[in-house]
Amino acid sequence: MAAPIQTLTLDTHYSIWRHMVAPRLATGIGAGATQVRRMYQRPVYRFTIKDSHAVKSAAEALYGFAQYHQGDIAFYWSGNAWGTIANKILFGFGDGTRTQFFLNNRHITTGTLQAYTDGVLANPQPTIDLPSGLLTFSTAVADQVKLEATYNCRYKVVFELDSETLMHEEMFYAQLYKYEGITLREVVP
Repeated sequence: MAAPIQTLTLDTHYSIWRHMVAPRLATGIGAGATQVRRMYQRPVYRFTIKDSHAVKSAAEALYGFAQYHQGDIAFYWSGNAWGTIANKILFGFGDGTRTQFFLNNRHITTGTLQAYTDGVLANPQPTIDLPSGLLTFSTAVADQVKLEATYNCRYKVVFELDSETLMHEEMFYAQLYKYEGITLREVVP
């Protein structure tokens, strides 16, 4: 039996940068031309974590977590400040026919969603598939109606390693305390 997926929560002293990655697919269509399109409907996120205060006990706990997960065992990360979408965030516009829309994030936390249509709290609230972040409205959203939401989420990530060399303590701490930091990469199902 596989162990349940673990959740990492970091202290607030860590500096964290979020990078939006938009993987693309390219297909040759002849005469040297290429068609480029999105690989996923939403961006994939990478996070750079830096321990700017060099708290040894916190770094040791993170290193132990990294040793277990290495670069191939996915885990949930609380997202720290990136896991709470407290200000309304745009996720789409109605077109008069669609009832389903994806939020900008996946792995939404139970009971935290508040959806808005043109700035007003939607009534009734759409249903949500928490792992995918897919919202379903009971009726089609009218043309050009702005869709926004507030919610909490977490990220399913792995430690991104630059090489096949397994992480060792000296390299881990050097990266954690330097500008480059340690990178977490979101895993897309």
